[in-house]
Amino acid sequence: MTHEKIFKILLSTTLALILVILGVGYVFYYKYLDQVTLQHDNEQISKYKRSLDYSSFGIDDFSNRYQELEPALAYANIEAIQSGISAGDYSCQEVVQFYVYRIKQHEAYNAVLELNDAAMDHASRIDKKIKNNEANSLFCTVVLIKDNIAHANMYTAAGAYVIKDLTTERDAFIVTRLEDQDAIILGKANLSEWSNFMAKFPRNGFSVLGGQTKHSFGKYDVGGSSSGPAVAASLGLSTISVGTETSGSLIYPAAQNSTVALKPTLGLVSRDLIIPITEKQDTAGVMARTVADLAKTFPVLVGFDAKDPLTAVANQFDASDLDNIQTYDLAGKRFGYVADDSFELRRILDDLRVAGAIPVEIELPSSDQVDMIPVLLHGIKHDLNAFLNNKDVNAPVQSLAEIVAFNKENEDYMPFGQHYLELGLDDNMTTAEYDDMAANNRHITSEILQQAIKNNDLDAMVSYSNRLTIYYAPAGFPALTVPAGYKDDGEPFGITFVGNYLEDASLIKIAYAYETQFPHRQRPLKYIENTSLKPQ
Repeated sequence: MTHEKIFKILLSTTLALILVILGVGYVFYYKYLDQVTLQHDNEQISKYKRSLDYSSFGIDDFSNRYQELEPALAYANIEAIQSGISAGDYSCQEVVQFYVYRIKQHEAYNAVLELNDAAMDHASRIDKKIKNNEANSLFCTVVLIKDNIAHANMYTAAGAYVIKDLTTERDAFIVTRLEDQDAIILGKANLSEWSNFMAKFPRNGFSVLGGQTKHSFGKYDVGGSSSGPAVAASLGLSTISVGTETSGSLIYPAAQNSTVALKPTLGLVSRDLIIPITEKQDTAGVMARTVADLAKTFPVLVGFDAKDPLTAVANQFDASDLDNIQTYDLAGKRFGYVADDSFELRRILDDLRVAGAIPVEIELPSSDQVDMIPVLLHGIKHDLNAFLNNKDVNAPVQSLAEIVAFNKENEDYMPFGQHYLELGLDDNMTTAEYDDMAANNRHITSEILQQAIKNNDLDAMVSYSNRLTIYYAPAGFPALTVPAGYKDDGEPFGITFVGNYLEDASLIKIAYAYETQFPHRQRPLKYIENTSLKPQ
């Protein structure tokens, strides 16, 4: 055989092998990794999806009134809703009915998992307080909370069938704070099951109890894990929503759905009666359509809670820092960014320059020394076990081991597997090792961010979506995303500001100034009308 023939055989064999590898890679990508395909074209249907009960809201004959209220309420902010109530245009009870009717119209999006059948009674009490001039700051602000946040009148299950009947004897601390200011908890929002720390190849926005949450603007990745709260805020299914984040779970879905979200400094907001991944990084946060609504709501969530000692830092938060937020100006402010050639970053930097701000290109050290996954694995075992055994929690199981065993009984309980739950079950770290690893992660990432801010005289870091999550999440630093525009195909993206420790108020002021000068957010219905998900 000649050298030429041998070369041709080797070449054809190599090309065939490359084609096989590419083909396998293509199949693997679209079967396991491409979120748009998984969420829209190959949607997973769960036989255990909860049905929404509308019977206690009196909306059977609400159609005409809904049409009258829709122009005023569909995307109204807190101030506008409260002004309308004060003017006698509608009652708080009608506001609740409006949102419930709207949720029913948008059921196909699977953003809402359960409704609070006590919401109308709560609204009736608020109407009486309004009449007597006794209403508090958030009166008739209608809120959907993520399904890992406890409300005593509903189940709290993180979307998982194994704890579908879990109830609590009382509300989570942050829920109590909201209701004390006359906000109304309307229901539970869907999420990526177990806050996206379950399957190795998950589908963002899917839970067995909630089904597949769909993107509010079209055929795009909905994001996770706070997908339900983000879509609910975007579609106007509530005034605001409350989600949670361990690493990117507020910022990413908010940016994807053209909404506002603040991931606060760790410790400002209590984690009491919130199903955890790890106490070292978990926090709740506000999701809204405007920064103004976030600024009005966030200080209500902040406060010391003896059941969460880390909230001692909440005493350092001064809500008065948000006074005169309208006067903040971006001109002359310095924002550090890590360069890339993305369309999103170019658009963001263009906006900042138009505003008179000074973008400063910087480099950040590698995050290779940050070992986040072992911290999460330890937390999903030990911190979750502690939650399940809390005296105020009525749980059908008491440990991660029982959860893993239950799921193995029926693959329908875990259609994408439970890779991380099983890895967590094998965790053998001691509490001291857990503390040390989390502290080391926090030290490394805090040092990186603080040095970048100090050395470059920055007012904040800036990126798009959750690109800096690997730094701010383990550091426990705040991040805030605001709608920044749309790609050519209509997919939203957000600008994300990352601040120093306890600089949450500064980020809110920066975000408010950006949103005021660049009101990029559009209403999603213009896109929905061109999809099979349009309201009926």
